[in-house]
This record gives sequence, structure tokens and C-alpha cells, in this order.
Amino acid sequence: MSTVSTMTSPAPTVAGGSDAPTAAAAEPAPRTRPRGQRYPLDSIRAIAALTVIFFHAYQNNWIDGVYPWSGLPHAAMMTSDLAVDLFFVISGFLLWIPVSRSLLAGVPQRPGRQLIMRRAVRLLPLYTLVLLIAWALANPVLPGNWQDLVAHLTMTQVYSDTYIFWTLGPSWTLAIEFHAFLAVALMLPLISRVTPYLATRGQRLAVAAGIPLVIGTIGISFLSYHMFVAHTPHTNWSIWFGPVAKMHLFAFGMLLAVLCAAGLRLGRPARRAILLTAAVAVVAGVLARAQMDQGMAELLHIPFGLLAAAVLGTIVLTRDDQPRWLMWGPTVWIGALSYSLYLVHEPILKALRSNGLLPAAGTTVGVLVTAALLIALAVVVARIVNALIEKPVMQAYDGLQRVPDRYAEVGSEPSYSRIGSDPSPA
Repeated sequence: MSTVSTMTSPAPTVAGGSDAPTAAAAEPAPRTRPRGQRYPLDSIRAIAALTVIFFHAYQNNWIDGVYPWSGLPHAAMMTSDLAVDLFFVISGFLLWIPVSRSLLAGVPQRPGRQLIMRRAVRLLPLYTLVLLIAWALANPVLPGNWQDLVAHLTMTQVYSDTYIFWTLGPSWTLAIEFHAFLAVALMLPLISRVTPYLATRGQRLAVAAGIPLVIGTIGISFLSYHMFVAHTPHTNWSIWFGPVAKMHLFAFGMLLAVLCAAGLRLGRPARRAILLTAAVAVVAGVLARAQMDQGMAELLHIPFGLLAAAVLGTIVLTRDDQPRWLMWGPTVWIGALSYSLYLVHEPILKALRSNGLLPAAGTTVGVLVTAALLIALAVVVARIVNALIEKPVMQAYDGLQRVPDRYAEVGSEPSYSRIGSDPSPA
């Protein structure tokens, strides 16, 4: 895919709101549903996933409260965990782009159960398998810590300071994602009910943008309260890593989706300026992180989320040819495996460390060897489970659909079936 476009009737800019809500000014709502496009986000996902894995390899070399690096290198590693935020921003974009397109086109939303079913079929089989294996290894004597298992199976570990990172540490992010899926699915019937009363494009645009603005305001207010009013300790993990604390990240991606659906496009000078600003901001963030304690560092999630959305905007808000590195085969391939890679790498890391297959912790060599070995093994295992579990399950699900699943049309999610997909430029 060399170009990116939307199927709505785009305006040159997102300057809605000038339409008067009168019968004379009302725009007839199109009757056809907008088609979806795919965006070249797999390389971005690959970079984010590999960054998180390297960070966990670095964490694994922590000894008695001391990390192997100090100063700016350590600050850079501690800042790299913000790559998780990038996944949330991408998810917000992919969740909201079909909603925004349908809303701006004035047509009803598809049932929320379609969204939930596709996400559940896509994510839960592998998640459940990896979770059960990790839990069984950690609890060889039954009944084991069944509370931890139940929390993880129900995606409620994010409400527990005790269990949020137990058994399968990265799973907390999946729990956050499912909260977002459920929230959007519950909104869809209400949006469909309201849509016929929105006579103008400006009104529909206001609703499409207003929802993420409210969500983002709640999330930022929540963080600000716990930082500056309640002075909540950073070890209250369920506060800082819970669903409300991450709402603003989904909101930034959702707002980007609105801009994309509304037809905003960035010229090459604007995209270059954004990328240059992003590079400077990352360096500034690392320098700032070196001077912050862990509590204050939580505030970095707000500007980094905005930064992530802006960088993604240089990809999705253009009809120009995409940079070649976004289409580079190895990163596209790894990006397509990013979900399985993200899930399996921690159990592999624990197995390597517990069986003495890693070098002594606490050294630069230990960090680099741990990261290299972990990435190599995790990619192999991810490819295997993708072929044996993810791909067959999605093929079976898509094959059962009588009508195209519109949520399969969006983003760079691996297209296990051509049903409802539109990988070509419009």
C-alpha cells in the first residue's frame, strides 16, 4: 500500500462546526457504508514490541535494587517502557476510525458484539494458553494461587496491586485493551441512536471528537489528582497502571482517527517538522527522566502519548508514498507477530533465567546477551504459535461470517482472510 486515504467525503481541513443546524443547511446522510483501508503500522508495532522486550531484558539484570547502567543510559532504558503507550494510542486509532467514518457518513454503527467477538477471537485463545502454562509452572502444587488465575482470566488483575504483574506480567496491557474494547462496544448503540438527529457534518464531527475529548480529560484529570492532590505512591500499581490512568492514551489515538476520517491531510513539510520535533522531544524526555523520581515520571505518559499520536499522524494523514522503512520486510513480518511476541517473551525470559541459561546479571554483557537471546527465541516461538493458533482461529472465524466484518478492514492487523479487507489504496 503506497497511499492512504479515507472513503468519506473529506474536507480539506477539520474545520467543522460552521454548518448551521437548519433544514436548509442540513446535509443528506450518505446511505452507503465507508470502506476501510489498511495503514502501514506493522513496523511501528515491531519497534514498540522489540523496545519493550529489550527493556524487560534490562530489568532482568537488576540485582538488589541496582541496575547495571546509570546516568543517561539508565534514563533511556527507564523511558523506553513508554513504548507500551504507543500500543494504546494505535489501539485507540484503530478502534475509533471505523466509528468516525460511519458517524461522519451518517450511517448506523455495526453491532458492538461484532467488535468484541473479533477482538476476543483474535486475542483470547493465545492469551489463555500462555496464561495457563505460565500459571501451572508457577503453581506446580494445586490448588495454587487460584485468586491470581481468576483475576487474569477475567482481566481484573489491573485492579489489584498484588496480582497486576503476577504470573504473566505483560498481560496487564491486554486487560486495559479489553476494557477499551468493551467501552467502545457499549457506546456504539448510543451513537447509532443519536446519528439520525445529527443533521450536519459539523454536528457529527462534534460528536466524533467530543467523546474522545471527554475520555482524555477524565484520564488526565485522574493522573493529575493522584500526582498533585492525593500524592499517591508510585507503588500503588493499580492506580498508575489501571484503565483510568491509560484513558488519555486511547483518547489521543481516537482523536487522530477523527482527523483522519474528516479528511485532514499533512503536507511533507508538516510531517518533517513533526518528526523533527518528536526526535527532539524524545531526547528531552530522556534528559528529564534522568532528573525525575519514579512518581513524577508518570507524568511523561501524557506528552509521550501526544507525541505518539503526532508521529502516527505522519503515517495516516497523508496520501504521499510512505517511507521505505515502514515497508521493510523484516519489521513488517515482526510487527505482524507483535501480539504473540509480546505475550510469550516474559515466560521465555523467566525460563532462561531459572535454568541458568543467561549470563550473570548486572553487567552490560548480561543485558545485551539476554536481549539478543530473548528476542531470537521469542520471535521463533511467536512465529510457531501464530501459525498453529492465531492464524487458524482467525481463518475459521472469518470463514463463518456471512457478511464482511468491518473491523477486519482497519489497520495493519494480519489479514488471515480477504473477507472484508481492502489492502489496496482507494
